[in-house]
Amino acid sequence: MWLLALLAADQLTKLLARRLLEAGETVGVFPFFMFQHVRNRGIAFGLFDGHDTVILLVGLVIVVILAIVAIVFRNDERMTVPLAFLLAGSAGNLVDRLLLDSVTDFLRIPHWPAFNLADTFIIVGVVLLALRLLAKRDVGSQSSITEP
Repeated sequence: MWLLALLAADQLTKLLARRLLEAGETVGVFPFFMFQHVRNRGIAFGLFDGHDTVILLVGLVIVVILAIVAIVFRNDERMTVPLAFLLAGSAGNLVDRLLLDSVTDFLRIPHWPAFNLADTFIIVGVVLLALRLLAKRDVGSQSSITEP
C-alpha cells in the first residue's frame, strides 16, 4: 500500500510540474524554496548525462533487486516502510526515464540542484533502513549480554 501511494504521489507531482511550469522556469515560493522545472538526463546532480542506456539499465537492475528484497522481507513490518520508500523512489525515476527519456525535477532549495519526490523518497528510505538496521543491531547485542 505504501509503495503505490508513494509512487502515485511522485508521478502526480511530476505531471503537475510538467503541466504548470515550462522547462527551465523557476517560481519562488519562499526565500529558501522554489519550484524549478528541470529535465535531468543524468543521475544525482546531473552526473553521467549522455549515458542514457547505462543509467536506464542500472536503474532497472536496482528496481528489480529492491523488488526482490521487498518480497523477501514482506512479512517484516520494520522493513516494509523503508523498502517501500526506496522502491517507490527508484521506480518513480525509472518510469520517467522509460517514458520521457529524462527525470522531471521540480523542487529547489538554494545552493542545491533541483530534485523531486522520488529523490526524497530514496533518501528517506536509506535513513529509515539505516535506523532500523542499527536498532536491530542494538537489540541483538543486548540479548547476548548475560547476567552474573
